[in-house]
Amino acid sequence: MEGAGLRRGARSIAGSIARTIAETIANRAFVACLLMVLPAGCVPSSDQTGASNPLNSLSAFFHTAMVGPGSSIPPELAGIFTNAPYDPNEKLTNQYPRVAFTVLTSPPNHAEMVNNLVVGGAPVPPACWQLEARIWPSATVSKDTGPFTICMPGILSVAAGVPLGGFDEWLLAEATLYRPTPGPETTGRRRTLGPVPPDTVFPEGVQYMGYYRNLPGDEFPGSYTEEGYMWAALLHGMGFDWDTRQDRRVWVYEYAAVEG
Repeated sequence: MEGAGLRRGARSIAGSIARTIAETIANRAFVACLLMVLPAGCVPSSDQTGASNPLNSLSAFFHTAMVGPGSSIPPELAGIFTNAPYDPNEKLTNQYPRVAFTVLTSPPNHAEMVNNLVVGGAPVPPACWQLEARIWPSATVSKDTGPFTICMPGILSVAAGVPLGGFDEWLLAEATLYRPTPGPETTGRRRTLGPVPPDTVFPEGVQYMGYYRNLPGDEFPGSYTEEGYMWAALLHGMGFDWDTRQDRRVWVYEYAAVEG
């Protein structure tokens, strides 16, 4: 009788473990299905996730956005520069990886002031960009990723607290100290998908001044706009260190919707 009781107890424990495993699998399947119907960029804030630093939740943003057809951010981009810091003492021609972006579509409110949205307390309107990327692991090898979608307000929540001033200073530095002359290190004003970058991160011209902020003299989207905030958050998620001012391994090839 005692042996039968032990066997029943063992079967009970085994059944309990099996039920727990089944429930875990079911819960994960439910979460996966739920994420598939959520728009890209709609991820929990740091308060919801318990993250101590919003910067650390950028990896969660990439992971969440990867779940769901048609709204994936390529995993090849996440942390791509983390283990490949730029060496100021080495020539740009010898430093990889490199990434050239093509912007396929932009939201109508891309030039909105981010501070107005944050300080005003109003709900941040949805804003999504569709991008493609060409990644160059070396001078002779490349691979294309995309199209993928990156959205507000998810960007706003996961990148809150990021010191974005360095992003603007990195872009300003290219116009002064670190704009190389055409040659092996740059194609100059002629923009291509690589592997040699152009002399500016973002396309220039009158049509782009209108696109970036409709103010004369703006030659790039600053972090005070949704457009710039999106790029800063994306680069940070890629492990790009904009405190190294001369690093020109990332650029925008073109905005497909901007003519001229």
